[in-house]
Amino acid sequence: MIQARNQIREGVLGDILLISALFSQRVFDLYKGQVPHRFHAPPERGDVPRPNATSYSDPAVVGGGEGHTQASHILGAMLWLTGLQPVSVFAQMNNLDTAVDVVNAMTIRFASGALATVAANGLLPRGVGSSQLQIQGVNGILGFDPRNGGLYVQNDQDRRPRAIEVPAAEGMSGIAAVPRNYVRAILGEEVQHVTTEVAIDEVRVLDAAYRSAASGREIEIER
Repeated sequence: MIQARNQIREGVLGDILLISALFSQRVFDLYKGQVPHRFHAPPERGDVPRPNATSYSDPAVVGGGEGHTQASHILGAMLWLTGLQPVSVFAQMNNLDTAVDVVNAMTIRFASGALATVAANGLLPRGVGSSQLQIQGVNGILGFDPRNGGLYVQNDQDRRPRAIEVPAAEGMSGIAAVPRNYVRAILGEEVQHVTTEVAIDEVRVLDAAYRSAASGREIEIER
């Protein structure tokens, strides 16, 4: 994520024109109120919290389904990587036979004029998933696969996509590095990687997406 952000900040892509984001894996059981086995810790680990049946399935509790539970991941990544300011959202959602959304498609317009599509699907076979992000600018493209850690760029000097080397995390997984940075930022030992504004913009986009899906029209984001 940091390497991808640095590439964009260094102007490798130039002005961003289009973003395509996809995040899909099986979480349909959660939306049906069936808490999957992966949330059940061994008996000796009774201190591990487990979601209730309604934690992801009751709109009064969770607010929404796929948008909050899944699309939020790739949406937050997109906002942090690009630094773009969202101004409107048009979205369509499919609840299937649940009380919350399971399949989502959003179109986001940014203040710069750039456009983005964000798609998420919570009904895939177990063990099957997809997480992809491609950012296109006037000077080339940057592709990012968070699940597999692959990162590449391609511009007019590259005949094919060029892999960007990503250094291994310091003795831990990339996932563990996120809370470590958060704690160290609280202690004043590091600069926090993700600003509050990114989180606020993510909430703005999701709020607009749910209102758009309910009304069938594009929703302007109020700041």
